Amino acid sequence: MGKTVVAVVGVPGVGKTTVLNLVVKELTSEGFNVKVINFGDYMFNVLHAKGIVKSRDEIRHQSMEVQINAQLMAAEEIRKEIDLMQDVGNNVVIIDTHAVIKTGNGFWSGLPEYVVKRIQPKAIVIIESSVEEIMSRQGRDKNRYRADYNDPRLLNELLMMNRMYAIASAVLVGAVVRIVYNREGAPGEAAQEIVNLITALG
Repeated sequence: MGKTVVAVVGVPGVGKTTVLNLVVKELTSEGFNVKVINFGDYMFNVLHAKGIVKSRDEIRHQSMEVQINAQLMAAEEIRKEIDLMQDVGNNVVIIDTHAVIKTGNGFWSGLPEYVVKRIQPKAIVIIESSVEEIMSRQGRDKNRYRADYNDPRLLNELLMMNRMYAIASAVLVGAVVRIVYNREGAPGEAAQEIVNLITALG
């Protein structure tokens, strides 16, 4: 099978982390070697090492030049990690990231051409939930609360933009786009959809 790279995106509050934890558990039980890479963590490490940011949420408030450079460096480091994986067995790399980011200057791609062409995902999975479910989860997650994302109109816009940006990124590398709905109380169903997709991609 070699290496299967899949990018998973979603608006903050869709339950991406919960779903991905279940995906990893299921794939591992089926004999896959799974590596989850959080793109934002790599960007943060780059900028934090330079003393530019102290928290991840500060990244999207930096200048476009700073963010682009951080994206480029993160993409290169991730590509190196993927290449270092032994090309044997059932290797799956899941890139946990965002298709679109709200910045002070407007919306911006989380998977622009210079990133997506380095990562080369076979699929981009969009995890979605209703606006009501997203707001409810955000209210419970005090560690990642972001007041500017707690607006129903903005969330509706982000859900739409997320699809548009993900499709635009997928076109650049011929990736499949899959929309997975994460219903409240049923993350296992969403996880199984992603597991089925990854298995089929192999």
